[in-house]
Amino acid sequence: METRGETRLKHFFDMVRTIGSRIDKEFSFYPETAVYTTEVNFPCITYKILKRTPYQGFKPRVKDIYAKDKDTSLVEYSQLFQCIISFGIWGQSYSVVDDKREWFEKLMIRYSDEFKKEGILEIFFSEQEEDKIIEIKDNSFVKQTINYLFRNVRVFRFPVENIKEILTVNEDLSEYEFLKEQFDKIK
Repeated sequence: METRGETRLKHFFDMVRTIGSRIDKEFSFYPETAVYTTEVNFPCITYKILKRTPYQGFKPRVKDIYAKDKDTSLVEYSQLFQCIISFGIWGQSYSVVDDKREWFEKLMIRYSDEFKKEGILEIFFSEQEEDKIIEIKDNSFVKQTINYLFRNVRVFRFPVENIKEILTVNEDLSEYEFLKEQFDKIK
């Protein structure tokens, strides 16, 4: 369940694909594994997650408690993540790949506010790696790799009956009263 203020990586990649296709009808955007396993259109841009780690603490934190009544009690946890996303720009000529990389970097800057409106906390250029020549199925491709730092929040909601094992409920209190008490402590 995606909530306001939360963008998952899959949603971010879908946004990039949609925006890129809106601007350039021949925009090709794939997970990097597709280049090796399926037929793809070149030039293309690929993506992969190099690293994903918790940010500002390893444990999910209670974000909110919705305890209107016993039937609608929910506990909402959130956790911040920091990722390094690698984008590979592929093609058969260096000049085409270089132009496509420049184009993509401009797209990322131009639409950063739109990404943030969709719940991405931060996205910015981190580094460009060494250019490479990659051989795939007897074809040679130029590949330029650029990495971006990405921060997002994941939100998890659990109905009261699903969190009994997580929360220690005082035997003297009902679940509703316990959650209401916890919620009052947060406020």
